[in-house]
This record gives sequence, structure tokens and C-alpha cells, in this order.
Amino acid sequence: MITKRRIIIASSIAAVVIGIFCLISRFYFDKPQASTAAVVEERKYYIVTTPTGADSLFVYAYNHGDTLLALPTDSSFLKRITRYRQSSWVNRWWFPSCFATLAAKVDADAEAKSAMQSVDDVSAYTFVSNRYKKLEKILKSYRHQLAEIDYYMRRHSVGDEGFDVVARRREVVNHHIDSVKHLIARALPIVEAKAAKAMVQEDYTVVVDSLRLPARSIKSHRKGFLFFTTLNGGTPKGVRPVYAQASDIGNGMKPCKALQNLPDTIIYGNRNADGRYQGVVGIRYPDGSYYEGQCVDTILPKSASSCLPDGFGVAFSSEKVRAGLWKNGRYRGEQPLYTSAHIYGIDISRYQHEPPRKTYAVRRVRGKRRRYRVTYPIEWNKLRISSLGSLSKKRVSGVVDFPISFIYIKCSEGKSLLNQYYRADYAAARKHGYRVGAYHFFSTRVPVSQQVALFVKNCRYEHGDLPPALDVEPSTKLIMQMGGPKVMLAAVRKWLVSVEQVMKVRPILYISQTFINKYLNDSYADGKYLRDNYQVWIARYGEYKPDVHLAIWQLSPDGRVRGIRGEVDINVFNGYDDLFKEFK
Repeated sequence: MITKRRIIIASSIAAVVIGIFCLISRFYFDKPQASTAAVVEERKYYIVTTPTGADSLFVYAYNHGDTLLALPTDSSFLKRITRYRQSSWVNRWWFPSCFATLAAKVDADAEAKSAMQSVDDVSAYTFVSNRYKKLEKILKSYRHQLAEIDYYMRRHSVGDEGFDVVARRREVVNHHIDSVKHLIARALPIVEAKAAKAMVQEDYTVVVDSLRLPARSIKSHRKGFLFFTTLNGGTPKGVRPVYAQASDIGNGMKPCKALQNLPDTIIYGNRNADGRYQGVVGIRYPDGSYYEGQCVDTILPKSASSCLPDGFGVAFSSEKVRAGLWKNGRYRGEQPLYTSAHIYGIDISRYQHEPPRKTYAVRRVRGKRRRYRVTYPIEWNKLRISSLGSLSKKRVSGVVDFPISFIYIKCSEGKSLLNQYYRADYAAARKHGYRVGAYHFFSTRVPVSQQVALFVKNCRYEHGDLPPALDVEPSTKLIMQMGGPKVMLAAVRKWLVSVEQVMKVRPILYISQTFINKYLNDSYADGKYLRDNYQVWIARYGEYKPDVHLAIWQLSPDGRVRGIRGEVDINVFNGYDDLFKEFK
């Protein structure tokens, strides 16, 4: 009896002690502390392979339809799909019973928006197949962009403004090309097999300060919370768990943010106090194009920003590289700094030999007074550019005293007009070491065959000469009288093709910026053909706006050259010495 009574008393005392201990623990572990907090990194995705389990890819399919596809080595993919859950170390009961358990608050509505779509084998193949087609288009676009970058870099030097931006972009595009090629190579076996195998993968990591512990999810012990535990079952030293059912466990613990796919347009840069972007920004567009430079933020404060290129910047697309000045999103053109390093040239005709008005003088020949027309000789040994003209503003380094490297001479016009000075000027220019080219002035009123015949019969093309050029500058009225733009463009194309067949050299096309904008586009088959297949000598007085592959830019019609009376057209070659030597 005594023993039984003692047991009852001891048990009662123990129960009271345990109860008191649990009660104290209940309140002691009710308040989260700093040492309670942790972060759980959660990554859920699918591993997609061929039916045999080879050539694995990582896939994350958003509920709204977007799909991420990545190689297993792509760390950026894992970063984009990682949820960072603010968590607390918790005791499952009133007394210390953590056993490496953590709880994280859940916002079901927010997370549902970015929840991973369920993927089976059939849908996995569909995802990969559709993405494969997009990747092929992306690769093609990046390759075109790289070709335009290389074209730009061949035509410019490191001293040109924006060259460093272009060089950096080239490295980025090459990296993109490599990444896309590897993705295509990994996806191809799945596409060819016309089947895939999908396996869900879940990875969890508990982060406490610098400590990272692999973890797994476990059954939840409380509504509105997710529960986790470390794989090794150990709780780090110094951790202060909180009771899992404590009322304050969720206070200050923000639910995990919904995963966001990258927006269509991404802007990198600094914002001012109003939230506007300022200074230099980088803008990545959905089609893979990119802009780096100054911008103007057009959106009101505290709203989503939309930067328009404004000031100096460089834009990259699969069609062109545009480095220069921008105004409210519109490209105004390059602003070259003219130095003696550029390759300059002029174009001449009879107007460099004759006064603007017919002028006559009288001289004695064998004792008789004879009336003759006044002409001006060109002093070939004195030729240097002394002025780039005043029709537009230009940035010049130092004094304008630039050498001349090439000369285009008018040879013919229409079906019968010839420049009477052509042969003498051609011979003199070559004799003095200038590279020479001949041009024909196109007529809308004469059959093309007759214009071709006149040019090839009278104009010369010898070793070292520049390609022949066709000067096309008809008015809208003349074009309509000829039969319209299609007829005109077909005639221009025929002249170029015919001359190339006879002279064995591809001519270039002298046109204005307006002509390019109106006619050398996809609206006209021949216009697109000319744009894609012929180099252009453009007349544009002001900004240098290379929307096409330029050979020469005529920057002013009112320049001055020592050794020539009157105004002279000044041209600059689009490139430097190495390319100029290849231009023939």
C-alpha cells in the first residue's frame, strides 16, 4: 500500500511539474525571436528527357502559358524559379520538440498565380517542341544581329563614339548564340523522338546566416503554413524555436512572393527620387533587340516606367546597329567627329569647270579677236578639302585641311549626253594618284538599254578604280510619268544588272535618304532587292543615318576644295583604310 501510494504521489508531482514546465514552455516559446527566423529556398520544376532518359532539360511551365526551358547547367534558371520563404523554427508541441522543423506562411491566392503547371509526358513533348521552333527563330535573329555588329565594327574605329558599347554587345550576343545553340542541340533528340519523359523535381534548402542545409517538405501541422525539415534531422546551434500553434508565429513573416516571369521589356538603370530612370540605361526588348544609352522616362512618377531613347545611345536589332543621337525614341543619326583619319572624296562634273552662268572672253588668235567660253582648270596638285560646307552643323577636330582619296566623275546622262571633261579629268586624277569612279545620271524618259549602252561605251573601269555608280534622283512627277515606282525601280535594277554583266563589277547606287524611305522597302520587290544587294552612296546633309549598308556618304553639297573654283560635293567613305582598299 505504501509503495503504491508513493507511486501515485510521485506521479502526481511529476505530472504537475511537467504541466508547469509545458505551461511555461507554452508561453516561453510563444514569441518569435531573431534566432527563430530562417529562409527556405524552394525550387520545383520538371526534368524532361527522351523516352530513354537521355538529354535532360529543365522545364518550368507557368499557369498563364509561358514556359522556361534550360540546360541543367543554367544557374539563372534555378534562380528565376526559386521561392524564398520566410520561415520559423518551430516546436510541434508545447515542450521543446523542434526536431529540425520549420514553418512558412502561405498566401494561396498570390502563389496560385505563378504555380507550376502540371506536366505529363505528352505536354512535356509539346512544350519542348514549341520552344524548339522559337529557339530556331531566336538563333537566326541573334546571328543577324551579330552580322550587323560586325559590319558596324568593320566600318568604324575604336575612336568613334559608341564603339565600346558595340564591342561589349558583341560579346553578349556571342554568349546568347552559344546558349541557344546548346539548348537546340539538347532539345533536338526529344523533337526527333516525338516523345518525352517528364519527372517532377523538388529541391529545398534552409538558410540560416551563412549556413545552408538541404531540406524536404513534410506534412503541415497548421492551416495556412507549409512545414519543412532538414535532411540530416539536425537543428543548428543557437536556434530559438517557437510553438507551431503560437498566435504570433505569422506576425512579421511575409508570405512568399509570387514567381514572376521576366517582363516583355526590361530596363536596367538608376532611378531618381520620383522613380524615373535617369542617366544611362540598358533596355532589353522582347524580340531580342537592345538599347544602351541616355533616355527620357515618359511615365508619371510612381507609375511603370517606359524609357524612350533620348540623347546619345546605341540600338541593336537583327536589321541594323544605330549609334548616335536620339530624340523621343526617334533615331536622328550619327554625329561623326571629322578628323584627317577619315577617307574623304569629291564628285565632279562640268560644273567644276564652268561658271554658273555662261561667260565669254575675247582673245587674239593669229592677230584676230576670237570669242570663247570661259572654263576653269582643276589644279590637281593642290587638291585639299578646306571646308566641309555650312549647310549643316558638323563636329570637326582641328582645322579642316583634309586630303582627298577618291574622286567620282560624271560620265554620262540619259541616252546621249556626255561630260566633255570626263576623259581629261579621269586621266589627270589617276595620274595624281586618286582612286577614280564614274557615274551615270539616270533618266526616266529614256529606255534603260540605251542608257546602259552609252555608259559602257564611254566610261572606263580599270584596275584600282572605284565601282561605277548610278545617280538616281527623279522627282515624284517624273516617276509617275514613267509609270510609277514599280516601273522606275525595275528600270534601275535592269541598269545595275546590265552594267555588271558587261563591266564585271557590281555598281553602287547614289540616292537620297528620302528615296530610301519611300522606295527601298518591302512594299516593292525590286526596292527590297536593291536594298539587300547593292551598296549605297547616300546624299544626306546633316546627321549621318546609315539605315542601309553604305559605301559612301555625301555629307555636303557646298564644300570647298583648294584647286577647284566654286562649291564641291564632299563625300566620306564609310570605313577606314583596310576597307577602302577592298572597295572596288
